[in-house]
Amino acid sequence: MLPAVVVVAGMGYLAWPRGGGPADEELRVVSPHWEGIREEFGAAFAEHWKRKTGRRIRVVFLDLGGTGKCLQYIRSKEAGEPAVADLYFGGGVHSCFGLAKEGRLHPVDIGPETRRAIPVKMGSFEIRDGRDRWFSTCLSTFGISFNRRICRELKVPEPREWDDLADPRLVGWVGSGDPHYSGAIAMCYQIILETYGWDRGFELITCMAGNVRAFTEGSNGVPRDVAMGQFAAGGTIDMYALEKVHRYGGDLMGYAAPKRMPVITGDPVAVLEGAPNMKAAEEFVRYTLSPPGQRLWYLQPGEKGGPREFYLGRMPVRPGLYGELQRPNPFEMAGTDRWDGRKIGKRWSITRVFLHTVLVEPHDELREAWRTLIAAGVPAEGLKEFGAPMCSEKEFLDLAGRWHSAKKISERNEMVAEWGKWARTKYARVSARYAIRR
Repeated sequence: MLPAVVVVAGMGYLAWPRGGGPADEELRVVSPHWEGIREEFGAAFAEHWKRKTGRRIRVVFLDLGGTGKCLQYIRSKEAGEPAVADLYFGGGVHSCFGLAKEGRLHPVDIGPETRRAIPVKMGSFEIRDGRDRWFSTCLSTFGISFNRRICRELKVPEPREWDDLADPRLVGWVGSGDPHYSGAIAMCYQIILETYGWDRGFELITCMAGNVRAFTEGSNGVPRDVAMGQFAAGGTIDMYALEKVHRYGGDLMGYAAPKRMPVITGDPVAVLEGAPNMKAAEEFVRYTLSPPGQRLWYLQPGEKGGPREFYLGRMPVRPGLYGELQRPNPFEMAGTDRWDGRKIGKRWSITRVFLHTVLVEPHDELREAWRTLIAAGVPAEGLKEFGAPMCSEKEFLDLAGRWHSAKKISERNEMVAEWGKWARTKYARVSARYAIRR
């Protein structure tokens, strides 16, 4: 039975406990996580808090949408003012970098045992903050959700690497979230840029966008629509894809984590500075990092210590639990040291806005240019022009510096307007140049 949804002032709330009398207190959580994670962790923590304190707590998840909207909501209060909620849960570790730098996250003492059990880094990836302001609660891969039946009908191979999503035969059959609003989709695009290099990576992203039928707001909608047969494939975070594989079976659904650069990163939890219920918020963090909290991520529903209803399919952040999990240990995987986290962090925010501006907003023009190239046989010179980035990677990193140092919103708006003009001009030029070859 799913939790009731109550709409208050235009915002959705999912709350625990459900029935059984009034709660003694409330814990408010800002989270882009899907309902299964909210259901399982909300109910489990409410029970944990009752055992620990004897008090009934209502865990309230603010239903705001994707990571971008969650961050906007947190930042709706000036730094130093009372927080809008108690916790931030999910959204990828990169989303916590800026919040920590802005002084919006409160350090939490997780205790010596947990500190010993969970390392600060896995390869080059930070999985918890060295100053205890945020902590990964589980690990994630990013890859491709695909529908085996649709792939057979289209007579295309099941996608295994990112460049498979740029196959012209998949035009109109690829799904994608909006990188401006979805942290998981933004991560997929960052991985492509790192895996293939700046120029080739941007070309692939542009071609993939040409294959996209329509951009959705979040990444959870991609596997859902793939399972329904609306798309053949699309990039996503593993948890959404594996839940659909678990629900509909491997004969219909598949998930592939590209092997050219295996990227494994964390999904965080953090207490917001000035949290109204600081004590419960800190205990929520400690619970998610404890063995009982960690087992919710990977045990099957109904197993002792596992979730009640939803299979979450995530990897724990405690290396010591992989013996009982009986699956490959990501802490022992090769390739995690090739990720330049410092560079990604520097360009993280601007890349999300940039890709929204040059791929999503002018999507009609982009898609027309791509279909014109396909009809013309995808000539090499046309593909190069269509997929060319606006500038070099070094110039883009310099642009990121200007973006972050902008004093006025008008300065950023001027930059966004320039990007949009550049993109539309490029797509129109390609469409006009190659239309005569159709």
